[in-house]
Order: sequence, then structure tokens, then C-alpha cells
Amino acid sequence: MIGIIIRQVKALWVRLFFRGDKVDLLISVFLAVVCFKLLRALVRRANPRRECDVAKGRICAAEFCDGTVTRWINSNEEFRVKGVLLKGGLFYLGTKLPGADGKNDCSLIDPTLPSGPEGLEKNGKEDFKPGYSLMSPQERNAYLRWIENGRTDKGPCFLPYATLFLFGLERRLSVDGASGKLSASERDEILTELQRLLDSYGDDPVFRGAVMNIIALEWAIYGNYDDVPPHINFEEGAAADSFAAVLAWFSICGKPVLADWALKWVILREPEAPPGGHKRKNEEFAGLFKTRYEEKFGKGMILHPSRKPLIIQYRPSNPSLGERRMILIPRLTDPFQISTPLHKIDGLAGMCEAELAKEDGEIS
Repeated sequence: MIGIIIRQVKALWVRLFFRGDKVDLLISVFLAVVCFKLLRALVRRANPRRECDVAKGRICAAEFCDGTVTRWINSNEEFRVKGVLLKGGLFYLGTKLPGADGKNDCSLIDPTLPSGPEGLEKNGKEDFKPGYSLMSPQERNAYLRWIENGRTDKGPCFLPYATLFLFGLERRLSVDGASGKLSASERDEILTELQRLLDSYGDDPVFRGAVMNIIALEWAIYGNYDDVPPHINFEEGAAADSFAAVLAWFSICGKPVLADWALKWVILREPEAPPGGHKRKNEEFAGLFKTRYEEKFGKGMILHPSRKPLIIQYRPSNPSLGERRMILIPRLTDPFQISTPLHKIDGLAGMCEAELAKEDGEIS
């Protein structure tokens, strides 16, 4: 059968080159395409794909066996890697997932890498290497076991694994999500997992800040902007990258920027914290600023929307994503394109600092 198809293709091309007829040309191209597709189907039928078995750990799935190198594992899927059953998904599995530096993303679970032996002690935070490929086989086994146990083991020794898992969630939201590859239901699943991780490991300030930064970015990209969600704590400063979306929200809604939000803005913009801490974070400054702000702007300053879409300069926690990612938020406009109102807020903050400094000098 295959021989007959090959002879027909040869005959068609002879007619094409030696007769030069336009009708024959079209017919030849059409028949050549049909023959190619038929030939490919026959080859596939003669050589069916076998169920893949990667590195002796069955991770079989149609999407993984059909030539896809790496994919995101959904929450309803289970995979066995190196004898460990991974439930709950929400991670990348495969052999290739380039980061900003061209190397594999540090969160990628590569099933071809060695893992074991089982039952080894978990390493502490100080020994953590930010990358699955950088771990020792024993560390990989401990990480896989942590996932197998539902990612619920608590304690400082498990914080590195929660951090590595967090890196994958961050990539999914900020890279795949920004490209429109996430459904609303999947975003909800990731947000639920972020909150769960925050409840379990949020005592660590670095981890807590990383989670808050991701949650704030998710709202900036996907939020309905009916209101600023209360679960985002901008006062910690971890979510400062996405705070521009808050000001943009006030702008497009035509609502005045309330004194509390203006105070958050000037705290985040404090140039440098003095040895004694942030001057703008103390209660005395906060009270004076809000009083002077309301005296000057009443219920709040109105920010008029600009014509330029908002671009957030996001600083990821995942080292594979680079130092900064420029993320376009097309539904919001950039409030910084009209700089006069924001300069007024900065100027008012400076006046309050000077007023407090003068009072301190008179007291001393």
C-alpha cells in the first residue's frame, strides 16, 4: 500500500515539472497533501504509541505521552514519580521548562532525575537550594513525600518545600495567567492553595511577603475592581508592585482616593527607612497625615484616568522568572501618567514630616 502511494506521488510530480499545466499543478498539490496525510496515518497505525514510563516512575497521561515535554498538572490528577504518588496537582511536571536565564524553572519536577533513598531526614531552611534540579536525591525524595502527604506537614524544616511549591504557583499565575491560559476555576484553586500555604507557613516573614505579593498580582490581573479586596495587605510592603492597580482602580471608577489609601501610598514610597524604622509608619505621622490630607482634599483626591494601559513592574520570588517582569494590565490605565496629583500627595507627606521634626526640635 505504501509503495503504491509513493509511486503515485512520483508520477504527480513528473506531470507537474514536465507539463506545467496550472490545473495539473493544483490537482497535484491537492493529491500530494492527501497522500501525505494518508501515509502519516498508516505509519501511526503500524507503530502505536506505547504508554510512557519515565525513569521507572509511571507518570502516564495522554498529554505527556503524545510528545509534550512538560505540562501543568491539574488539581484532579494523580501521578506516580519514583514510587511516590503525587496527588492534588498544581505543579509543573516534565523535563523542559525554560526560565528567564534559559535554564529549567526551579519549580519543575523532572521525573528523570534520581530520587531517594526513602525515609531520609528533611533538611533545614539553611540548606535549601532553590531548585528541584539542584536538590540532592534525598532532598527530592523528601519534597515528593511532602507533596504526597497533601502539603500539610508543618514546621520550619518543611518551609523550603512550601517555598519551592510556591514558585510554581507564581509562574502559573504571572506567566501562563498573564497570557490568558487560566480559567476562573483554576485561579480560584490556586488562590485557595495560596491561602492554605499562608496559614501553614505564614509565620515566616519572607514566605508571607512572597504569598501576599502573588495574591495582589492576581487581583491586579483578574480582579473585577468592584472593590479592593480586604485580604490583600499592602501595608507590609510585599505587595507594593501591584499597588499601582489600586490607584488605577480609584481612577477608572472616578472615586476619591481615601486618606487611608493615600497613607499606604506614601508609606510604600518612603525613600529610605532611617535606623529607627520607617518614620511614616508611626502612629503620630499617620494621624497628622490623614488630618492634613482631609483638610486639603476633603473626602479624597480624584485621579483622572490616562490613556495608557497600566504596566506593573512585578518582582517575582521565583528566581527563574528574573528580577522583574513587565505585566500589562489592559483593563486599567496608568495613574502615573498624570503625575501632578501624586506629586501633591508626596509633597503633603514631606510637609508632615517637616512639621513633626520641628515639634521634636522644640521639645528637645
